[in-house]
This record gives sequence, structure tokens and C-alpha cells, in this order.
Amino acid sequence: MEIRCCFCDMDGTLLNSNNQLDAETISALLALKDRGIRLVLATGRSDLQIREHLSVLQIDTPVITCNGGVVKDPCTGEVLSAKFFDAKDVHLLKDHCLSRGYDFLFYTPHFVYYSEGSTRIQKYVNYNKTAEPRFQVPMRPMSEFPDADLSQVVKCLVTDDLSLMDDLQKSVNPEARLSIVSSGDRLMDIMPGHTTSKGEAVRFVCDHLGISPKNAVAFGDSPNDLSMFETVGFAVAMGNATDEIKHAADFVTETNDNLGVARALEHIFSR
Repeated sequence: MEIRCCFCDMDGTLLNSNNQLDAETISALLALKDRGIRLVLATGRSDLQIREHLSVLQIDTPVITCNGGVVKDPCTGEVLSAKFFDAKDVHLLKDHCLSRGYDFLFYTPHFVYYSEGSTRIQKYVNYNKTAEPRFQVPMRPMSEFPDADLSQVVKCLVTDDLSLMDDLQKSVNPEARLSIVSSGDRLMDIMPGHTTSKGEAVRFVCDHLGISPKNAVAFGDSPNDLSMFETVGFAVAMGNATDEIKHAADFVTETNDNLGVARALEHIFSR
């Protein structure tokens, strides 16, 4: 198999448990360019939350964010593809999550809005304390969410027990018009459009780059990566991945805390 493109999830995959890129992982990814292989980040995060990583990895290819809801050119800032919620769905999501006291975030092109008392947002509050101003995540409380942004939401993240997936499906997605997937322990991602997925975005990016998905490899660890695995020619699950992802993979590597991506690339290129 000729590999021309590498799609990488971030949390639980490229990033270790301290939410950092290990030096050896960075070196392995930068070396892909010397082999003529394009590196594409495919994450559930907003591009507002990964600007430092894009800089460190010298990313010049389209970036898949919000689980495929947005594809953006990091060099020009051009949005190549984007799906936005209907205003009525945003109203429903906001009212439901507030009434249940859920810890939730809304992602828009310009801000990450967070619910009162959110523990999830603390990850970015702490990050902003030491990050360079150009990399800091722009955040606002949900109390400042304006009506003008009702049509600008690209993703809702709910942080709670995954058993609430059924409640979310029944309460905010009775007509199955939205996509709801788990992106990690206690993380539930809600995107507009029932077909929104990383796999759909992978096909879009491959077409944009003139590359067949069968000449691509993908790395992931959570259920939101499954659609990528079903799309590319070779799928690699992290050692810390869910059983569902491991069973769907062509190869299982080390964990994200043990240089899993770098070790897998060594394996692939030594065959």
C-alpha cells in the first residue's frame, strides 16, 4: 500500500495524558513530509483550541475539526467546508442542557462558550495562563451567548456520564437530524447533520488533495474515529483505545503515553 496521507486524531492519540506532544512524536510527524506524505489533523476540537499544535507540527494541509463539522485551510484561514446548527436546535440544546445542569460547551468560529461552573473549560483556562497570546483560546460564559450566534454554532460538547447519550438522543435528537458520538471518557459530541463525521471529512479532504482514501492511514482511540477507520486504507488504534476501535483497526500500537503514533509509523515504514 502506498501511503500518501496520514489522518491523526489528537486527544488520546497524538497528545499524551498531559495534553502535550512528545518530542519523538513531533519528529516522527515532521518526517512524514520528507516522505511526501501529507499530515492532516482530525479532531473533535475547534481550530481555536489547536493553534499551537498546528504551529509546532508545521501543518499546511486542511484541518478537520469539530468531528468533521468544519474543514479549514490553516494557512489562509479559508473555511473549505462547514456545517452549522439550525437556530431552533441551538435553542433546544441550550435549554435542555441548562435545565439538566449539564457541563457543556458551544463552539462557534470565534469563541468557545461554556456553561456556569463548567469543569471542562478549566482545561483551557489553565492553558491560557501560560500560552502565548496568539495561541490562547477565546472563551465566553454561556450567559454572554448572543442571539447573533444562534446560527454560528458548529458543535456542542457535553461532559458527563456516557449513559446520558440515550437522554440526549431522545430529548434533542428525536428526528435523528443530528450526529451524536462519544469522543472520550465522559465526552459526548453533538454536531449538525446526521451524516457529520470524521470519515465524511476525510473523503472531502482526500478529494481536495487529489488523494484516494485507500492511500491514507488514520490514527484514533475513540468511537468518533470509527468512521475514519472505515474510510481509509489502513487504520491504527492506540493501545488506550476502546475495544470497539481496536477491533476495527488493522494494527494496534502502544498507548498515547508510550509514543504510540511514532511506534506505529516505525512499524508501517519498516514493512
